Amino acid sequence: MSETATSVRLAIGGMSCAGRVATVENALCAVPGVTDAMVNFAEHTASVKGSALVETLIAAVTQAGYEAAELRGADDEAKKEAAEMAHYHRLLRKTVVAAVVGLPLMVAEPLGWLPMLATPTGRVFWLLVGGATLFVLAYSGGHFFKGAWKAFWTHNANIDTLVMARDLPLDQSVDLTIVPDQPGECEFTCQMKMYRGTLVVKNA
Repeated sequence: MSETATSVRLAIGGMSCAGRVATVENALCAVPGVTDAMVNFAEHTASVKGSALVETLIAAVTQAGYEAAELRGADDEAKKEAAEMAHYHRLLRKTVVAAVVGLPLMVAEPLGWLPMLATPTGRVFWLLVGGATLFVLAYSGGHFFKGAWKAFWTHNANIDTLVMARDLPLDQSVDLTIVPDQPGECEFTCQMKMYRGTLVVKNA
């Protein structure tokens, strides 16, 4: 791709929630030569305008913690669709495995069908259940851990970090100190785009 190119379309991988759209867009817009970048979360694509090289754009997305590949034509689009379908099938298999392990336990426990831990049989049974649980965490939920770890290293927050933090106390608060340069109004939004609004700064 030459530097005179005016429009590039990229396939974006690794976006687990719509809150990551701004992260990818900001990474692309920060590339010298980019005049505009728009990410479509539903299609997992990005349209970039400017003179930046494709390799530089892909490197910027990778640095932000996501995958990217150029979409040149129908063949690339077909490969993207096939990859997304394969990813969907993998998630479906992981869901089935988790359900096979978890649902019988959820049904049997309230009915009192499971052995007590104090008995020899119960200790063996619950040891096996513990092993099965670890397997499900690694196989069916491993992508959450990988996504959270990647987000940690790139200083981002996504749906994976929310899943990992689901057991944190709900009454926690965060203090925020803002030192404005001058009075006025400014728009704000949190990184996950869960809260947004207008901050009004006035003279003391």
